[in-house]
Amino acid sequence: MRIARNAAASVGQVLATGLILFFLYRVNLETLGAESLGIWSVVLATASASRIGDLGLSASVTRFVARYRASGDDGGASHAVQTAAISISVLLIPVLLAAYPLLRTLFGKLFADEGLEEALLILPYALISVVPTVVAAVFQSGLDGCQRHDWRALVVLLGQLLFLFAALWLAPRYGLKGLAWAQIAQGIFLSVTGWLFLRHVLPSLPLFPYQWRREPFRKMLGYGLQFQAGSMALMLFEPLTKALVGKYGGLAAAGYFEMASQFVGKARQLIISANQVLIPVAAELYEQNTQRLFAVYRTNLRLLCFVAIPGFALVAGWGPLLSEVWIGRYEPVFVFFVIVLALSWGLNTFSAPAYFFNLGTGHIAWNTASHVWMGILNGALGLSLGPHFGAEGIAWSMAAALATGSALVIRSVHRRQNLSWRLLLPSESFGLVIAAIMLALVEYHSYHALVNEPTTLRFLAGMLLPLFILGPVVWRHPLRLFVQNQLTVFRQQKKPTE
Repeated sequence: MRIARNAAASVGQVLATGLILFFLYRVNLETLGAESLGIWSVVLATASASRIGDLGLSASVTRFVARYRASGDDGGASHAVQTAAISISVLLIPVLLAAYPLLRTLFGKLFADEGLEEALLILPYALISVVPTVVAAVFQSGLDGCQRHDWRALVVLLGQLLFLFAALWLAPRYGLKGLAWAQIAQGIFLSVTGWLFLRHVLPSLPLFPYQWRREPFRKMLGYGLQFQAGSMALMLFEPLTKALVGKYGGLAAAGYFEMASQFVGKARQLIISANQVLIPVAAELYEQNTQRLFAVYRTNLRLLCFVAIPGFALVAGWGPLLSEVWIGRYEPVFVFFVIVLALSWGLNTFSAPAYFFNLGTGHIAWNTASHVWMGILNGALGLSLGPHFGAEGIAWSMAAALATGSALVIRSVHRRQNLSWRLLLPSESFGLVIAAIMLALVEYHSYHALVNEPTTLRFLAGMLLPLFILGPVVWRHPLRLFVQNQLTVFRQQKKPTE
């Protein structure tokens, strides 16, 4: 039941933070405008690429903390967390200093005169925010390694609330600079709070991290560098996509792309966060019971089909409705982004179990290859299609890169374990695929048929039609009772099993 508790906590965190971001972006869109939101999106994404300076140490913490604790070595887990935090703090400073002039030059090519001034104004603040954010990620990974995803979720939720209130107070007064200050405050809060929560789980941690050890650093660096090679490509994936959307589609399109990415991303995290709790579980089972490990993998794929197919179908189907509620009108570019992102990230989601199992078992070479492939293909296609097809061409380039890169990760696990590709779509879920296709067709035609009708009618049609199409198929699915029973058991559990 510990896995169920952690998965429920992660899903709850995503739902809560999604509501917070929905409100925040709605207010910022009215206060700052779509163009300023696009500038913020591109600057923050490109600055976050500086996280390559952590050498994959933050990602390695989850696995090594889980392994140390599985062997009863809490001292080793403590040293791993402290070593990673100290190393990252030192390594990031020269990387950020070197990144500043490079990004200034890059922005001169990405932004027109009206956007360049604002982008350069907030660039230093965006770079500063990287340090506390990455250090906070180390402590959150430590909580993941201790299988306390519930506490991690609470820390992240509190950080989002702080960011919301700080942004609502500062952005109307100081514009994008106020939004950047709120980002820095959130990073500092997440670092301090994450450390305090982690100390409660690992009492061997000191009041402040100061114990650096060569041996855990060497081990985590070896693992982290393998992970980081792919992460570098993946971290460049999002900034490059947003930069190309802004360059070839305009800053307003970049703002709408950011909003669509947040919406689809939160929906995806509802599924991914539940799968992510399997990293420490995989690390333990790989040491103890490999046969059970891949039984968990097969079950996970069945559940993923049951949840992901209708889930992403709803995300795409509700795109026009979300546009009216979030933006205040039907915005075709935003709806297009939602549909393409739902399709591409939906396909990518099916690689999540394989991806996290590779992380947990140490077989991350294919994860790295996948990230590198996605980064190269996305850039090549984007630069080729962007000048001719604008933002739409960039979106389809990203979709192609995600789909093919995801196939590489799945292939790695299935080939190693001699598993069939048919596991990805069991026959029991064929009806879900048909219903999803019907939903896309019906929703598209019904919305355009009602475009001149009263808002209330469009709202009801947009909300209810997807539920009527998907609901009966989901209800008759064989896994519905299984999931319902698991949720019932979880609710009845009075005391979590540690």
